Amino acid sequence: MLFREKLPIENDQDGYVSYWKGPHPKFSPHTHEELEMNLVTKGEGSYFIEGHKYQVKPFHQLWLFRDQLHILSDSSPDFEMWIVVFKKEMVAHACRTTQTKPLNRNRPESEFLKQLPLSEGEELSRLCQETQQKSEEKDFFNASLRYLLLKAWSTFEKTGQITKAENLHPAVFKAAMLIKTEHLAGDLTTRYTKAGLSPSHVSRRVQQQTGQTLTDYRNQQCLERFQEIVAQHSQKSILEAALEAGFGSYAQF
Repeated sequence: MLFREKLPIENDQDGYVSYWKGPHPKFSPHTHEELEMNLVTKGEGSYFIEGHKYQVKPFHQLWLFRDQLHILSDSSPDFEMWIVVFKKEMVAHACRTTQTKPLNRNRPESEFLKQLPLSEGEELSRLCQETQQKSEEKDFFNASLRYLLLKAWSTFEKTGQITKAENLHPAVFKAAMLIKTEHLAGDLTTRYTKAGLSPSHVSRRVQQQTGQTLTDYRNQQCLERFQEIVAQHSQKSILEAALEAGFGSYAQF
């Protein structure tokens, strides 16, 4: 199963700013409680976000929301980027206007990846660096982090072009629809064969296009369905909701 990652943020800080150099390590797809902003400065890479693939290049700015399953699946040897993380309490306090309220969402209603113009990208990169340099002075750092949040969002809103996801392969789309619409506890191979899909072909395509194994992708969808059932039917037991969501047993959940 996929779980929410606990990020290493100090108690008296509202987030953190870090700079990554080199190929990204191979992590599993994950979510976390905090809002995250990435700003690529060198090289190229690929993100998988909620089952969609995105290519990134220098000065691509990406917002990752709290319940978005994501992974940087691969990157070039010269890849570098800023990683900025904001605690949800700070975001809620700072983002109260119509313009900034979207940052409080758990999931966005559209795509939040843009390639910024060179001048805006370089300015935002300098601001990330200046904020990072204040990390030892907690009050100054928190104030700077809040300004960085608002400035980064304003830059995103005003400039750049939205980068669209790559289209999913038809076999992956069909498998995704099966997972989303049917009770998939039990043997996936039999179900895909009945639907006219080659299990090995689907598994390979899902891994290529989502960065997840077929089992992890199925479990992600079941978990989302479980959360919806619990929210809508509070009288159901955890076991009933898990079985209805598609988990084969309580142990599997």
